[in-house]
Amino acid sequence: MPRKRDAIRAKRRFIIDPSDAGGFKDLAPECPLMRLGTLETLARSEAAARRYLAGRAWRVSRRFCVRCRSSRVYRLADKRYRCGACGYTFQDFTARWLGQLNLKAKQWLWILKLFELEVPARRIAAEVGISYPTALKAIDLVRCAIAQSESRQSAEPASVESDFGWRGASRRARSVVTVFRVVEHGGHVEIRPARTIDAEKLTRERKFRALRVGPVLYAENADGAGGLLFWSGGRKIKTTDRSAGQGSAFWRFARERLQGVTKGKLGLYAKELEFRYNHRHVQFFELLVDYMTQLMPNPLTETSRNISLSRTFRA
Repeated sequence: MPRKRDAIRAKRRFIIDPSDAGGFKDLAPECPLMRLGTLETLARSEAAARRYLAGRAWRVSRRFCVRCRSSRVYRLADKRYRCGACGYTFQDFTARWLGQLNLKAKQWLWILKLFELEVPARRIAAEVGISYPTALKAIDLVRCAIAQSESRQSAEPASVESDFGWRGASRRARSVVTVFRVVEHGGHVEIRPARTIDAEKLTRERKFRALRVGPVLYAENADGAGGLLFWSGGRKIKTTDRSAGQGSAFWRFARERLQGVTKGKLGLYAKELEFRYNHRHVQFFELLVDYMTQLMPNPLTETSRNISLSRTFRA
Protein backbone atom coordinates (compact mmCIF):
# COMPACT_ATOMS: atom_id res chain seq x y z
CA MET A 1 0.00 0.00 0.00
CA PRO A 2 2.78 2.53 0.76
CA ARG A 3 4.27 1.84 -2.67
CA LYS A 4 0.94 2.72 -4.29
CA ARG A 5 0.73 5.99 -2.33
CA ASP A 6 4.32 6.82 -3.33
CA ALA A 7 3.50 6.24 -6.99
CA ILE A 8 0.46 8.53 -6.80
CA ARG A 9 2.53 11.15 -4.98
CA ALA A 10 5.24 10.95 -7.64
CA LYS A 11 2.71 11.43 -10.43
CA ARG A 12 1.21 14.38 -8.58
CA ARG A 13 4.61 16.03 -8.28
CA PHE A 14 5.34 15.33 -11.93
CA ILE A 15 2.18 16.95 -13.24
CA ILE A 16 2.11 19.94 -10.93
CA ASP A 17 5.72 20.91 -11.61
CA PRO A 18 5.89 21.94 -15.31
CA SER A 19 9.64 22.57 -15.14
CA ASP A 20 10.23 18.86 -14.63
CA ALA A 21 7.93 17.66 -17.41
CA GLY A 22 9.89 18.86 -20.40
CA GLY A 23 6.78 18.60 -22.52
CA PHE A 24 4.36 21.37 -21.60
CA LYS A 25 3.85 23.92 -24.38
CA ASP A 26 2.11 27.23 -23.83
CA LEU A 27 -0.49 26.05 -21.34
CA ALA A 28 -2.82 29.04 -21.13
CA PRO A 29 -3.13 30.29 -17.54
CA GLU A 30 -6.90 30.59 -17.96
CA CYS A 31 -7.18 26.96 -19.11
CA PRO A 32 -9.06 25.12 -16.31
CA LEU A 33 -7.31 21.75 -16.12
CA MET A 34 -9.09 18.88 -14.39
CA ARG A 35 -8.21 18.55 -10.71
CA LEU A 36 -5.73 15.77 -10.03
CA GLY A 37 -7.87 14.62 -7.13
CA THR A 38 -10.63 13.87 -9.63
CA LEU A 39 -8.30 11.80 -11.78
CA GLU A 40 -6.96 9.93 -8.76
CA THR A 41 -10.54 9.15 -7.73
CA LEU A 42 -11.33 7.80 -11.20
CA ALA A 43 -8.13 5.74 -11.22
CA ARG A 44 -8.23 4.65 -7.57
CA SER A 45 -8.58 1.04 -8.72
CA GLU A 46 -8.69 -0.87 -11.99
CA ALA A 47 -12.36 -1.69 -11.41
CA ALA A 48 -13.25 1.98 -10.86
CA ALA A 49 -11.32 3.09 -13.95
CA ARG A 50 -12.92 0.40 -16.10
CA ARG A 51 -16.38 1.26 -14.77
CA TYR A 52 -15.83 4.93 -15.67
CA LEU A 53 -14.60 4.18 -19.20
CA ALA A 54 -17.36 1.64 -19.82
CA GLY A 55 -19.93 4.22 -18.73
CA ARG A 56 -18.55 6.69 -21.28
CA ALA A 57 -18.49 3.99 -23.97
CA TRP A 58 -22.10 2.87 -23.45
CA ARG A 59 -23.95 6.15 -23.16
CA VAL A 60 -27.20 4.19 -23.20
CA SER A 61 -27.89 1.70 -20.44
CA ARG A 62 -28.51 -1.23 -22.79
CA ARG A 63 -25.60 -3.00 -24.50
CA PHE A 64 -25.78 -3.87 -28.19
CA CYS A 65 -23.72 -6.01 -30.53
CA VAL A 66 -20.88 -3.99 -32.03
CA ARG A 67 -20.99 -6.13 -35.17
CA CYS A 68 -24.68 -6.35 -36.13
CA ARG A 69 -26.10 -3.70 -33.73
CA SER A 70 -28.64 -6.16 -32.32
CA SER A 71 -29.78 -5.55 -28.73
CA ARG A 72 -30.18 -9.29 -28.12
CA VAL A 73 -27.01 -9.67 -26.07
CA TYR A 74 -26.38 -11.54 -22.84
CA ARG A 75 -23.52 -11.42 -20.39
CA LEU A 76 -21.02 -14.25 -19.98
CA ALA A 77 -19.26 -15.29 -16.80
CA ASP A 78 -15.94 -13.69 -17.83
CA LYS A 79 -17.41 -10.14 -18.12
CA ARG A 80 -17.84 -10.48 -21.87
CA TYR A 81 -21.02 -10.36 -23.93
CA ARG A 82 -22.45 -12.56 -26.66
CA CYS A 83 -24.90 -11.56 -29.34
CA GLY A 84 -27.97 -13.76 -29.59
CA ALA A 85 -28.48 -12.76 -33.22
CA CYS A 86 -25.04 -13.30 -34.82
CA GLY A 87 -23.19 -15.13 -32.03
CA TYR A 88 -20.38 -12.58 -31.84
CA THR A 89 -18.54 -12.41 -28.49
CA PHE A 90 -17.20 -9.05 -27.38
CA GLN A 91 -16.29 -6.97 -24.33
CA ASP A 92 -16.89 -3.35 -23.34
CA PHE A 93 -14.07 -1.92 -25.46
CA THR A 94 -14.21 -4.18 -28.51
CA ALA A 95 -14.17 -2.15 -31.77
CA ARG A 96 -13.31 1.01 -29.84
CA TRP A 97 -10.04 2.91 -30.06
CA LEU A 98 -8.83 2.14 -26.54
CA GLY A 99 -9.57 -1.55 -27.07
CA GLN A 100 -6.81 -1.86 -29.67
CA LEU A 101 -3.99 -2.08 -27.12
CA ASN A 102 -3.70 -4.48 -24.22
CA LEU A 103 -3.54 -1.75 -21.57
CA LYS A 104 -5.31 -1.41 -18.25
CA ALA A 105 -8.07 1.14 -17.83
CA LYS A 106 -6.00 3.00 -15.21
CA GLN A 107 -3.12 3.26 -17.67
CA TRP A 108 -5.40 4.70 -20.35
CA LEU A 109 -6.64 7.40 -17.97
CA TRP A 110 -3.09 8.51 -17.19
CA ILE A 111 -2.07 8.35 -20.86
CA LEU A 112 -4.96 10.63 -21.85
CA LYS A 113 -4.17 13.08 -19.06
CA LEU A 114 -0.47 13.25 -19.95
CA PHE A 115 -1.37 13.57 -23.64
CA GLU A 116 -3.58 16.55 -22.73
CA LEU A 117 -0.54 18.15 -21.06
CA GLU A 118 1.63 17.46 -24.16
CA VAL A 119 4.06 15.27 -22.25
CA PRO A 120 6.48 13.48 -24.65
CA ALA A 121 5.89 9.81 -25.43
CA ARG A 122 9.11 8.69 -23.75
CA ARG A 123 8.10 10.39 -20.51
CA ILE A 124 4.58 8.96 -20.76
CA ALA A 125 6.10 5.49 -21.05
CA ALA A 126 8.17 6.02 -17.91
CA GLU A 127 5.31 7.48 -15.87
CA VAL A 128 2.66 4.93 -16.87
CA GLY A 129 4.98 1.93 -16.76
CA ILE A 130 4.79 0.82 -20.39
CA SER A 131 7.35 0.45 -23.15
CA TYR A 132 8.22 3.36 -25.43
CA PRO A 133 6.85 1.63 -28.58
CA THR A 134 3.58 0.95 -26.76
CA ALA A 135 3.36 4.61 -25.72
CA LEU A 136 3.84 5.66 -29.35
CA LYS A 137 1.07 3.29 -30.46
CA ALA A 138 -1.25 4.61 -27.77
CA ILE A 139 -0.64 8.22 -28.82
CA ASP A 140 -1.23 7.29 -32.46
CA LEU A 141 -4.58 5.79 -31.46
CA VAL A 142 -5.53 8.99 -29.64
CA ARG A 143 -4.69 11.01 -32.76
CA CYS A 144 -6.76 8.64 -34.91
CA ALA A 145 -9.72 9.04 -32.56
CA ILE A 146 -9.36 12.83 -32.72
CA ALA A 147 -9.18 12.76 -36.53
CA GLN A 148 -12.30 10.60 -36.75
CA SER A 149 -14.34 12.75 -34.37
CA GLU A 150 -13.23 16.14 -35.68
CA SER A 151 -13.80 15.06 -39.30
CA ARG A 152 -17.36 14.01 -38.48
CA GLN A 153 -18.08 17.55 -37.29
CA SER A 154 -16.58 19.13 -40.41
CA ALA A 155 -18.62 20.48 -43.29
CA GLU A 156 -16.51 18.24 -45.54
CA PRO A 157 -16.09 14.91 -43.71
CA ALA A 158 -12.82 13.12 -44.44
CA SER A 159 -11.66 9.55 -44.08
CA VAL A 160 -9.41 8.79 -41.14
CA GLU A 161 -8.03 5.92 -43.25
CA SER A 162 -7.07 7.45 -46.58
CA ASP A 163 -6.87 11.15 -45.73
CA PHE A 164 -5.02 11.14 -42.42
CA GLY A 165 -2.76 8.09 -42.69
CA TRP A 166 -4.38 5.66 -40.26
CA ARG A 167 -2.26 2.50 -40.36
CA GLY A 168 -5.36 0.33 -40.17
CA ALA A 169 -6.14 1.20 -43.79
CA SER A 170 -5.30 -0.93 -46.78
CA ARG A 171 -2.16 -0.29 -48.82
CA ARG A 172 -4.17 1.44 -51.52
CA ALA A 173 -5.90 3.68 -48.98
CA ARG A 174 -2.60 4.56 -47.37
CA SER A 175 -1.53 6.74 -50.30
CA VAL A 176 -2.26 9.57 -47.90
CA VAL A 177 -2.99 13.17 -48.77
CA THR A 178 0.02 15.36 -48.04
CA VAL A 179 -1.62 18.75 -48.70
CA PHE A 180 -4.08 20.21 -46.19
CA ARG A 181 -6.14 23.35 -46.38
CA VAL A 182 -6.11 25.47 -43.22
CA VAL A 183 -9.07 27.80 -42.68
CA GLU A 184 -8.95 30.26 -39.76
CA HIS A 185 -12.08 32.04 -38.60
CA GLY A 186 -13.11 33.56 -35.29
CA GLY A 187 -10.19 32.21 -33.30
CA HIS A 188 -10.80 28.68 -34.56
CA VAL A 189 -9.14 26.68 -37.30
CA GLU A 190 -10.30 23.87 -39.57
CA ILE A 191 -7.85 21.60 -41.36
CA ARG A 192 -9.13 19.38 -44.13
CA PRO A 193 -7.43 17.42 -46.93
CA ALA A 194 -6.99 19.26 -50.22
CA ARG A 195 -7.34 16.33 -52.60
CA THR A 196 -7.42 18.48 -55.74
CA ILE A 197 -4.11 20.24 -55.03
CA ASP A 198 -0.89 18.61 -56.19
CA ALA A 199 2.01 18.91 -53.76
CA GLU A 200 4.47 18.43 -56.64
CA LYS A 201 3.18 21.55 -58.39
CA LEU A 202 3.35 23.53 -55.17
CA THR A 203 6.98 22.61 -54.60
CA ARG A 204 7.92 23.61 -58.16
CA GLU A 205 6.74 27.17 -57.56
CA ARG A 206 9.67 29.58 -57.43
CA LYS A 207 8.51 31.69 -54.55
CA PHE A 208 5.43 32.01 -52.43
CA ARG A 209 4.57 33.20 -48.96
CA ALA A 210 5.66 30.10 -47.15
CA LEU A 211 6.93 29.26 -43.69
CA ARG A 212 9.02 26.19 -43.03
CA VAL A 213 9.54 23.70 -40.21
CA GLY A 214 11.94 21.12 -41.61
CA PRO A 215 10.22 19.44 -44.58
CA VAL A 216 6.81 20.84 -43.58
CA LEU A 217 5.75 24.03 -45.37
CA TYR A 218 2.89 26.37 -44.58
CA ALA A 219 1.88 28.54 -47.55
CA GLU A 220 0.04 31.40 -45.89
CA ASN A 221 -2.79 33.36 -47.47
CA ALA A 222 -2.10 37.03 -48.18
CA ASP A 223 -4.45 38.10 -45.37
CA GLY A 224 -2.81 35.67 -42.93
CA ALA A 225 -6.09 33.83 -42.31
CA GLY A 226 -5.23 30.25 -43.17
CA GLY A 227 -3.36 28.69 -46.04
CA LEU A 228 -1.95 25.34 -47.13
CA LEU A 229 0.02 22.92 -44.96
CA PHE A 230 1.98 20.37 -46.97
CA TRP A 231 5.00 18.11 -47.14
CA SER A 232 7.84 19.45 -49.27
CA GLY A 233 9.88 16.26 -49.25
CA GLY A 234 13.03 18.15 -48.34
CA ARG A 235 13.16 19.96 -51.70
CA LYS A 236 14.90 23.32 -51.83
CA ILE A 237 12.17 25.93 -52.02
CA LYS A 238 12.62 29.66 -51.67
CA THR A 239 10.44 30.70 -48.77
CA THR A 240 9.60 33.83 -46.86
CA ASP A 241 11.48 33.22 -43.63
CA ARG A 242 10.00 34.61 -40.45
CA SER A 243 10.93 34.37 -36.83
CA ALA A 244 9.01 32.15 -34.44
CA GLY A 245 7.00 35.13 -33.19
CA GLN A 246 5.61 36.07 -36.60
CA GLY A 247 2.98 34.64 -38.90
CA SER A 248 -0.68 33.93 -38.18
CA ALA A 249 -1.92 32.97 -34.73
CA PHE A 250 -2.29 29.36 -35.83
CA TRP A 251 1.23 29.22 -37.24
CA ARG A 252 2.71 30.62 -34.04
CA PHE A 253 0.83 27.90 -32.17
CA ALA A 254 1.76 25.09 -34.60
CA ARG A 255 5.38 25.92 -35.41
CA GLU A 256 7.09 24.22 -32.48
CA ARG A 257 4.62 21.33 -32.42
CA LEU A 258 5.44 20.36 -36.02
CA GLN A 259 9.08 19.62 -35.23
CA GLY A 260 10.06 16.08 -36.22
CA VAL A 261 6.82 15.19 -38.01
CA THR A 262 7.11 12.42 -40.61
CA LYS A 263 5.29 12.37 -43.95
CA GLY A 264 3.06 9.45 -43.01
CA LYS A 265 1.84 11.16 -39.84
CA LEU A 266 1.43 14.71 -41.12
CA GLY A 267 -2.34 14.29 -41.41
CA LEU A 268 -2.74 12.95 -37.87
CA TYR A 269 -0.54 15.73 -36.48
CA ALA A 270 -2.57 18.28 -38.43
CA LYS A 271 -5.84 17.09 -36.88
CA GLU A 272 -4.22 17.04 -33.43
CA LEU A 273 -3.09 20.65 -33.97
CA GLU A 274 -6.60 21.63 -35.04
CA PHE A 275 -8.04 19.99 -31.93
CA ARG A 276 -5.52 21.56 -29.54
CA TYR A 277 -5.82 25.01 -31.10
CA ASN A 278 -9.62 25.01 -30.96
CA HIS A 279 -9.59 23.79 -27.33
CA ARG A 280 -6.60 25.77 -26.11
CA HIS A 281 -8.64 27.62 -23.46
CA VAL A 282 -10.58 24.64 -22.08
CA GLN A 283 -9.71 21.33 -20.50
CA PHE A 284 -10.43 18.46 -22.87
CA PHE A 285 -9.61 15.33 -20.87
CA GLU A 286 -13.23 14.15 -20.81
CA LEU A 287 -13.55 14.92 -24.52
CA LEU A 288 -10.53 12.68 -25.18
CA VAL A 289 -12.19 9.94 -23.13
CA ASP A 290 -15.35 10.25 -25.25
CA TYR A 291 -13.32 10.10 -28.46
CA MET A 292 -11.35 7.03 -27.34
CA THR A 293 -14.45 5.12 -26.23
CA GLN A 294 -16.41 5.71 -29.44
CA LEU A 295 -16.79 3.00 -32.05
CA MET A 296 -14.15 2.92 -34.75
CA PRO A 297 -15.00 3.34 -38.46
CA ASN A 298 -16.03 -0.10 -39.80
CA PRO A 299 -13.65 -2.05 -37.52
CA LEU A 300 -15.38 -5.41 -38.04
CA THR A 301 -15.91 -5.29 -41.81
CA GLU A 302 -14.65 -8.60 -43.16
CA THR A 303 -13.21 -7.47 -46.49
CA SER A 304 -9.74 -7.82 -47.96
CA ARG A 305 -9.14 -4.06 -47.89
CA ASN A 306 -9.00 -3.99 -44.07
CA ILE A 307 -6.08 -5.40 -42.11
CA SER A 308 -6.22 -6.61 -38.53
CA LEU A 309 -6.00 -3.79 -36.02
CA SER A 310 -4.97 -6.25 -33.35
CA ARG A 311 -1.85 -6.98 -35.42
CA THR A 312 -1.23 -3.36 -36.34
CA PHE A 313 -1.39 -1.98 -32.81
CA ARG A 314 -0.30 -5.00 -30.78
CA ALA A 315 1.75 -3.91 -27.77
